[in-house]
Parts: sequence; C-alpha cells; structure tokens
Amino acid sequence: MKKVFAILSTLLLTIACVGVSVKNAPAQAASGKFTVDTTLAEDEIPVYIMNSIMTTFPNYYDNDANPDPNWQGVARMYPWNETRLRVAQLDAKGQPTGKYYAIYFAGHTVATESNGETVIGAGKNILFWNVDENGNVIVEKYSDGKKASSGAASDPSLSHMRTNISGQDITVDPTKVSLGDGEGTNFYNRSFVCDGKGRIIRGIALDAVYSSAVATEGEVKFAPEYCRVNGVVTKIEEGVVCDKAMKEKVDEEGNVVQDEDGNPVMEPSDQDDLVYSRFVWEFFEEEPTNVNTVPYLSAGWDAMLWDYCYPVDGGYMAIAFVGSADNTAHVVKGDQVEPYKATLVARYVAAGMNEAEATAKAEKEVSVPRECVRELRIPAGGFTFDYGYLDRGKGVCDEAFNSTVINGYLYGRQMLTQLDRNGNPVVDEEGNEVKIGMAEQRTYNFSVGDVRFDDKVIDETSYRLVNLPATGLNVVEVMQGNSFNPAKNINYNGVMRYWAVENDLLSYTASADALELYISESFNGGSALTVVEPATGYTSMNDVLVDFVKDFNIFLAEKDGYTLNAETGKYEKEDEEKNIITFEDKLKVPSVDWTDEQIVADWYTPLGWDLCSTSGNTTCFVNINKWWTKWSWVFSYIVQNAESNVASVTIGGEGDGNRFVASPGFLRDVLYGFFTESPSRSIAGTYANTCGDWSNGKATKWLDSRTNVEKWNDYMIDASTKAVGDNWTVTYKVVNSETGNSSELTVKYVVVDSYTPVISFDSAKLRYVPRKVGESYVIDPINPYEIVKAYDGQYNGVNILGNDISQNIVFDTELDFNNPVEGKHEVVATITNNVGTKQASVKFVVNVVDVTAPMVATRTVTIQQGQNFDPRDGITVAFDNVDGNLNDVDYEWWYQTSPAKAVDTNNLNGTDRTINITVEVSDRTGNVAKAQYQLIIIATKTSDKAISDLDKKVSQLQNSIDDVLDAIDEVKDAVDELTEKVNAMDANITTTKSTVDAVKASVDATKVSVDAVKAEVATVKANENEIKDVVDAVKQNTDSIKGSVESVKGTVESVKTTVESINSTVSAKGGCKSGALIALGLSTLIAVVAVVLKKRH
Repeated sequence: MKKVFAILSTLLLTIACVGVSVKNAPAQAASGKFTVDTTLAEDEIPVYIMNSIMTTFPNYYDNDANPDPNWQGVARMYPWNETRLRVAQLDAKGQPTGKYYAIYFAGHTVATESNGETVIGAGKNILFWNVDENGNVIVEKYSDGKKASSGAASDPSLSHMRTNISGQDITVDPTKVSLGDGEGTNFYNRSFVCDGKGRIIRGIALDAVYSSAVATEGEVKFAPEYCRVNGVVTKIEEGVVCDKAMKEKVDEEGNVVQDEDGNPVMEPSDQDDLVYSRFVWEFFEEEPTNVNTVPYLSAGWDAMLWDYCYPVDGGYMAIAFVGSADNTAHVVKGDQVEPYKATLVARYVAAGMNEAEATAKAEKEVSVPRECVRELRIPAGGFTFDYGYLDRGKGVCDEAFNSTVINGYLYGRQMLTQLDRNGNPVVDEEGNEVKIGMAEQRTYNFSVGDVRFDDKVIDETSYRLVNLPATGLNVVEVMQGNSFNPAKNINYNGVMRYWAVENDLLSYTASADALELYISESFNGGSALTVVEPATGYTSMNDVLVDFVKDFNIFLAEKDGYTLNAETGKYEKEDEEKNIITFEDKLKVPSVDWTDEQIVADWYTPLGWDLCSTSGNTTCFVNINKWWTKWSWVFSYIVQNAESNVASVTIGGEGDGNRFVASPGFLRDVLYGFFTESPSRSIAGTYANTCGDWSNGKATKWLDSRTNVEKWNDYMIDASTKAVGDNWTVTYKVVNSETGNSSELTVKYVVVDSYTPVISFDSAKLRYVPRKVGESYVIDPINPYEIVKAYDGQYNGVNILGNDISQNIVFDTELDFNNPVEGKHEVVATITNNVGTKQASVKFVVNVVDVTAPMVATRTVTIQQGQNFDPRDGITVAFDNVDGNLNDVDYEWWYQTSPAKAVDTNNLNGTDRTINITVEVSDRTGNVAKAQYQLIIIATKTSDKAISDLDKKVSQLQNSIDDVLDAIDEVKDAVDELTEKVNAMDANITTTKSTVDAVKASVDATKVSVDAVKAEVATVKANENEIKDVVDAVKQNTDSIKGSVESVKGTVESVKTTVESINSTVSAKGGCKSGALIALGLSTLIAVVAVVLKKRH
C-alpha cells in the first residue's frame, strides 16, 4: 500500500510545489484590505474555509481588485477565528516535503452584524473538550475569552478543531454531548484525532478514498490492504494469493448467460477480489483486547470488536470496517447485518433461548453502533478535527484532509522538528530541537479591530458623526456653549483583543491593561499637542533627572566599549595590559543654582554631540532605539512647551539612525532648563539659552498621578466660550503593547448654532418584486418614505437623531414612485434643516426586479461545410426591456442548450445536414427566453482523398500532353525540312507547296490547340478547391481525356512517320505528282489530328 500511495503522494507534491512556486504580481488592494494573505509562511499551503480566501477574510480581502473564483457569494462569509491547524505534508516515503497545510477555522457565520458593524472573527468559536465536576465529558465554546452558554460549534456544517483541556485522557461518544447529528456524527464520517504532541492516532476519510475508481488529478486513495482468500477476508501479505473477483459470463454475441432460474452465471475475472470498504483506524500504544478472533464477516464475527489488529511503529494498529458516510456510518448495516445477527442468535441460543426467541432478540439488537468505534479516545492536550460538509469537495480542502488521514495511518506516529514563525527550529532550554507530530495548533494576532466612533448622548446632548461623505472627514457638531468629554464616543474594544500566549487557545483576552492611550489636539488649525499619553512612571522631576543622567552615562560607557559586570554593577573593560578599568560617570546631576562654568563642564560638554547631531549620526543617544523609546516623551514635551527657538530644538527624521536637530547647543541648554525647572536663562559659553521659563510648575505639568485610562476619560472639549466655526481636530490613538497592533481615528469637532439634519435609507427596502396576477405582472406603487427617513439631528429626550422630518425630503429621480417600471433607478434624497441653513443628502438605487424575459427573433442559418458557427448567428433580434439591445452588453447573454455540444461542421460524410438549434437568451436578472431555428450545413461533394487522386491524374495528363507537344514539335521540324525541299523544286509544283503551307498552318493550329489544353489543365489544377462541387464529373472524364491524349500521341507519331516517308520519297523521286499526292495525304492526317484534339478538349 505504501508503494501505491507513494505515486499519489508524488503527484500531490508536484502539484503543491508548482502551485506555491508560481507567483503573480498581486493586484493593488484598496486601503485597509489585501490581495495576498500576509499570515501565510513561505512553507504553507493555504486551506481556506470552503477553499475561498474571500470566505475566510470577508472584511479584509479585496475581491474587487482580485476576484476569488472559489467564493460562493455573500451567504458564504465566515470570518477567520485566527487559529490554524498546521499539518506536515509528507512525500512518498513518509518524509516531510518541507511544506505544510495551513487549515483555517471560522469564528463567525456573518461578516457584518445587523447594525452594520464589521465582525471580527478573532477569538470566537474556539472549541474544547472538558470534564465537569462530576467527571463527565462536556463540550465548551469560548468567544472573546469568555465561555459561551452552548458548547456546540457556531457553524455545524464547517470544519472544526476541538481541544481536550481537561488535563486528562478522555473517552467520549460525540453524539451524547450536545453536539447533535450534524457535528456529532461527523466524527464517524470524516475526522482524525491527534494526541497532545500532534501525532495522529485515529482517522477516517471520505468515501471516495476507499473506492476502486481510478484517482483523478489531485485525488488520493487508500490502496486496498485486504482481499478474499477462499471467500474469507484476509490481510494482503507476502504469500497471500487472493481470489479472483467474479464477473458475469457472456456468450459469443456478448449476451449475459443465465442459469435455469434466470440469474446471471458468474465466472472468475482477471482481477483480484479486493475489499473496497471504508474503515476507521486507531493506533494504540498497548495492544487492545477487544479484537475479533475470526475474519471479518465470518462465523462468530462480533461487530462490537475491532476487525483486525497488528503491530506497527512500536504500538498496535486496529481497524474496523464501517458503512458509507451518513448519520449512521458507525452503525452495523449492509453486508454486516446478517453475519452479526447470526453471531447474536448463536450467543442467545447458547444462553438458553430457543431459536425463535434468539432470532427475534437479535433482529432488534443488530443495527446498533459498533462499540469499538463509537467512542473517541482523546489524550490530554490532544485535539479532534472533523471535516465539514461545506468544505467537502473543495479542491485542496479534500487533498489536505484525505492525505492527512492516509499519512496519519501510514506514518502518523513519527516526530518532526518544530519550526517557529520564521521557519527556524525551536530549541528547548538545553539547546535541543523540539520534536512534534505531523499536526500543530497555532494562533495569530492578525486583525486589528479599528478604533471607532459610537454615536452617543452625553449630558442630554447628541454627539454623532455628521453625514458628510464628500469631505472624507469625521465631523461632530458641538452646540455652542456646551462642554463634554469626547472620549466617551471612542470605542477601542477591537484593539484590546489578542492572544496573550502564542499558540495557547485559552489565552485570548479582551483586557485594556495592555493598551497605551494617546490623544493629540489642534485648535483652529494650530499645532497639535499631546494631551493624553501613558503615565511616565515617575512621581517627581528629580526621579526623572537622576534616571536620565544614569542612562546617558550607560550610553557613553557602552559606546566606549565598556560592559556591565553583573556582580559589581559597574561598567568595565580591559586595557591593553589586561587591566580592568571601571567607567567613571561623565554626566553629573545638575541643579538650578549651578554656575555657567559648572553647566559647561559637567552638563553641556559631556552631552556634546553624543546627544544628537545635525546630520543623523547613527551613534547618537537619540538614534539608539532603546534610549529613544524611553526618553522621546521628554523631547516631545520640551517642543510643546518651549517659549522660543522651538525649531532649533525639534528633533527631526524618522527611524533609528535618521534623527537630527538643528541646534545641538540649544537642545543641551533646554534640557538643563527643563530638568532643573530653571527660570529663563542664557548660559555663557554655550551661545544658547533655556528657550524660556521652566519654573513655577511649567516643567512638571506632565506629573500626573492618574492612570492612562483616567486621563483618557477626563479629557474635555469646552465650547462654552467659543464662537461658531471654532473647531478642534483630535486624533485618538490606541496601541496594544502586547501585540504591537495599533489603530487611530481623527475627528473634527465644530462649534455650531444649529445641527445638520440626518438622512438615511433602508437598504433592505430597495428591492421590489412585481406581483403576478394571472398571466401578467403588476407593479405596486412605492412609498419613498418607507425607504428614506430624515431627522432634525437634535436629541429630543427619546431619539439621539431628534424629531422625524421625513415629510420635508425632496427626491430627485426619473422613477415615478406611483407608476414604477422594471429596472434600476437612481434616487437622490435631500433634507434641509428647519431654519434652512444646512442640508444632507443620500443617493441610492431602487431595484424594481426585472421579471420580463428578453424578446428574441431568429432566422434560418445556412453555412458551408467547415465554416465556423456561432449560436448568435441565428438570432436577428435580442432585446430586453431593462438591459436594451443585448448585442451591446458586456456579459454572455446566450447559451446553446441543444445540441448540448458544439456543432461539428466538418464531418458530414458527403451529405447536407439540417440541425435544430435551441438557444437560451437571458438578461442580467436571469430571465430566460428560448429561441429555436434551423442550421443547414451544405456538404462538400467529394472527399479530400478523391481530390488527391484527381490531382495525381491531372499531373499524369499534364505529362502526356507534354509528350504530345514534343512530338508535334518534331513534326513541325520535319514539315519545315519538307517545305524547304519543295521550295527548291520546279515552279510547276507551286500547288504542292501551297498545300504544304496549309499543312504547316494546320500543324501550328494543332500546337495552339494542345497549348490551350495544357493551359486549361493548369487552370483546373490551380482552382481545384473552387470546383469541388463538379470534381466528381471531372474525375469521370479524366480517364477519357487521358485515353484521347494517348490516341493523339499515337496519331502524331504516325504523322511523324508519314512525314519522314514523304521526305524520303520527295528526295528520292523529286517528281511533281508524287509530291502533290504525298502532301495531300499529309494534310489529311494533320487535319484529323487537329479535329481529334479540338473535339477531346
């Protein structure tokens, strides 16, 4: 079996490798979306939910930029729960190929909530096996880190991974733990089980894997391991000779031979009698005792026991044959019923029952689940995988599942090197590579739930985003005179969700403890100031100053090659003589009463250009990541609070190694002023100053005992004294320090004295279907106020949107709401506030469903044999009441239904053919009209072979004519010679000479006739394709022409002989009479030749 599977595995490996190695340039995705899955490692083969990346990432994948051909539409959108099962792909010998199947799981069954909010699937629908306080096995489901009320999967028809978190080995009947038939019985149809190390210990694959049918491309199969020997099911091993499968006997005419009772007579075939049956396999470390001692289906066979068990991989492999996949796959059925019933009857009779009682009891008890496979054995930390109905039949989904079950059976106990996310081996504390089985569970912190704005009523006032789509801004109107906390509208729940421990399925959390909250504010377009940020952790300026001086001295020590001695706590290095040198601090802790000389000596000079340079020196303090991360808040605070020379002390450049400052001197002095809380001061010898006054608490405004969340919640916008039009641009930023994920939202708050009205439409009410009344359709009037609603925008104590003012909506559209017609109609609805100062509009499309099929007219089409045919050739008119002329649309509106296959216009066997063509013509909505017409194909009257034969005969005729022309030329030469001799004769033979001239003329005419024949033949040859309809007639005359030419050839030869005879006679006798007679005879012969040629031509 391993040898057979080797071939299939090699094929799969080839397909997988080719699929991974061919990479096309990805299409440009829209903002916030992707067209290439960034979660996949280079060594992974994606096994998406229903084999669709769009189904798996409905809110992230840009299907418009790069359409997913496997996506089955909006009903199939199952956001990923950000867990995966990673399964090693093995080669023909059971060795890792270096590739892994990455199997995704659904977190939710919809992409958007009913309120329109985007669904984040992360951390949802996480499934577990557990044990309750009474020791009973139970199922649990977690979502967002919390246990749900039901343990059943949210999506019973998809694939699931369920982990044993009980801390102990468990045995469970999956149909008895509130999973139902859908999820519960699927474990007997399509599933596998892994232990806590990821080794596969049990499995059963799809029906087709066990069949005798030839594997199709990408399909894998179990090679049969059992056959019948003398009718007994036997494992195929060395020396086993299988029975031959029986087949129906047929007679010489191919009829099935029957016995006296009319049953087919059977005889052995050439094929072995192999057992093609599904079976559950399970690996045990200790030999199980519940195994049959008789062959499968033999006398005494017990369906409650494993059918066979044999040693393998240091343990034991047991198998049990089961029926086809359905809700009773694990129940005794089919050819198992009678043998098992016989066993039960014998057992009951042996216990004292009579035959009738035993039979009755056995019939009631025979169709029960096979006990050996009924319960799943799941080790502590192990997990189950049941392959979903909706994933079945989806290309790589089947490939990954079936090959995993088969490889698990053959090689599933082997241990492989575990790899980290970068593809490097994972090592333990002692440096040894960590080994795991074929399968591994993983978690991914992929999604960031964006910070979003929630419309809310705060202090009896509505604060909501104004509908201004044209601006692209998030605008909130603040009524003049109000003061409020805008952070109450900001929802950051999505950012605080993450897996706290990598690959720990219980570690998903939704805690704000890991969040860093920031708010920056700009008033009326001014500079942005940070008003909320995480606490620094310091409680006094002195703590900050001491810590900064300590860090800068460490920076200087490390820069000079000193390293920390953990025992002494000092930075040390060896000199050239191997002596230990201890680093002495260069930067001192300053005080406000230092003299200018002290500042220069112990502050300004030690900081020097090592603090920050003007050119982005990579070795500067601010360009070392760990120091910038810790102290950037100080530099930011200084820039926001300095009174002068702000540009000179602003650190520019992005990223480590690129930061610079315009004036390092001013930066050193302003740091002194800040840290010592100094009044404004110029420092001699530095040519700079403190950039303002840092006394009287100005340097310590950052000191705040409140937590980051408290500062966020206390942030206020005060419009009590602001004018209409004043505004704040506020950016909210939230960072998850555990995952690195972040999100930000910018909102513009504008002071107003009247609100912009609110207008919206109900997308669920944009589709209207005409009613069928009798044989016609009726379209009812449409009430536009059921589609669109408008409100004044001012909270009225009940509704955040205010009072309903829909009656004031103005509609701009060609749609007559009272008399609507089929089609899609664009509508613009506009509302103006009560004082006439502000408007809001929405645009939408009303779809009155097209229920009318296109109008179609046809014609009869006649074409020649071999001519191309298009089903549209017979359609003269295709017009739809909504889509218009279908010849102008950009979709394929026709479909030939009869004949089912494309028309063959080539193979007619010399006979004209008439075909009835049926074409379905459809509009965009799917309304179909059937059109029929006749296609007549005119057959060519000869075959290509006949034309070839004719071509050969014409060539032969050409050769014969050439011979005739050569002979005539010889005759002409002889006549010319005769003419010269006659001219030399006496004047009294003038009559004879005239006659000879006539003969010459006749010969020339004959040559012309022959030349004409040659030209005509050439014309026939050159145009033979154009005269196929008469070529048969030509063929019939070809032999006659050939005979005539041969006759002419013979006649010319006779003439030639005669002329030579005449020539001899004239030369010998020289007499007038004799010459005249001979000339007359020659004239007669040549005339005959001319007549024959003319006639034959």
